[in-house]
Amino acid sequence: MRPSTKTLDDQGSTRRMGRCGTDAIGAGAKSLVHLKDGRRLAYAVYGAAEGIPVIAMHGLPGSRLQYYPDDAITAAAGVRLIVPDRPGYGWSDPLSERRVVDWATDMATLADTLKIRRFRVLGLSGGGPYALACAAILPDRVIRVSLVSALGPLDTPESTVGMMLPNRLVLRLARSAPAVVRPALWVTSALLRRLPRLYLRGLTPQVSKADQDVLLDDAVATMLRNDLAQALRQGAAGVWSDLNALTAPWGFEMDQIDTPVDVWHGDTDRIVPQQMGYFLSQALPQARWKPVSGGGHFMVVPRWHGILKALCE
Repeated sequence: MRPSTKTLDDQGSTRRMGRCGTDAIGAGAKSLVHLKDGRRLAYAVYGAAEGIPVIAMHGLPGSRLQYYPDDAITAAAGVRLIVPDRPGYGWSDPLSERRVVDWATDMATLADTLKIRRFRVLGLSGGGPYALACAAILPDRVIRVSLVSALGPLDTPESTVGMMLPNRLVLRLARSAPAVVRPALWVTSALLRRLPRLYLRGLTPQVSKADQDVLLDDAVATMLRNDLAQALRQGAAGVWSDLNALTAPWGFEMDQIDTPVDVWHGDTDRIVPQQMGYFLSQALPQARWKPVSGGGHFMVVPRWHGILKALCE
């Protein structure tokens, strides 16, 4: 099935996408794809309408509104950035018992719908494993991958060493005591959806100085608040299914991935410690390790143009 030719903004009003050309696409406009199993997949498009297609996997939590705030920079880089909501986030229907590897099939359908044969993939934070799933399952379609502050495998107790305590506890309890963590997630999600400012207020003191500086930018803070509210519009559905998928076997092996992968990771990242990025760089056959001295979890913001340039080589 083909998606509607119209796009909707977050208030539900009709907007038209920009015509093909170098003009930036209307940021945040929502489109829907109907998948073969009947689910709806929502996505937004940013940057240059005729640019190099890059599908970006948002973090955890996140939504299609997780993007670089100055869309003109994305357009100037010649990139057409496509950001889908994962199941249970934003306007994408939930999928029970989903695995990380299942995401690749959804992305193939999205690319087919948009008439994109080959594309590049960007994985941010908790979206990193989903980017790798696309490379593993769609080797003839994924040209290159960039992982930025990406989450690594969580199958050993040592994997979360150096991670800030709240994240470490949630990941551990999601595996060992789901009956405890699930109700807490739903209550917290309901609160943060209505008061997303609380999330940033609680997060800022726990992150590095580099990340605090990024979060002080009004445009970045506004984007993250809007993104969080949209991510939680279905409550904790997306967060819970992400936690289940990411703490279970991902459904593919690192040595399956023969696609070039750039692994960007800051050494002051307390949300996803740099050791995870280093592990990925050693486990992936064609990885380029790109450590960022002084970079935090949100190092993608000051380095956005450079990351896109490397991805589009």
